[in-house]
Amino acid sequence: MHILRALFAMAIVATPVLAQTKGQDKVDLTGKWDLTAMSQGETGAAEVTLIQRGDSLIGRYAHKTLGDLEVVGNVKGRDFAFVFNAPFNGQQLPMNIKGVAQTPDSLTGTATMGPLGSATFFAKRRR
Repeated sequence: MHILRALFAMAIVATPVLAQTKGQDKVDLTGKWDLTAMSQGETGAAEVTLIQRGDSLIGRYAHKTLGDLEVVGNVKGRDFAFVFNAPFNGQQLPMNIKGVAQTPDSLTGTATMGPLGSATFFAKRRR
């Protein structure tokens, strides 16, 4: 009986801690982000506008050369991914973005650009 009471007491004490941990893993990426990508010694900038509904992401990727492109993706915990199609040599090249919310206002990750290779990026939420 003492063991059951001890286990019950530990469960009651641990429950709020577990709830806080789970809550900290959730992020809301809705907003405007200033993204900087680095690849082979070069950097590029874009503005990303995201709307998060549950685990789904939609939005826009605005780049001075590529234009204003629609993004679609998802969020799981602090991890996120989205894709958009960029014009390249008369075709649409899928750009796959995967990353992690480091804080509520900063993101890091990689962008895979098909035959063009990949880049790392960081993004800061615009206030």
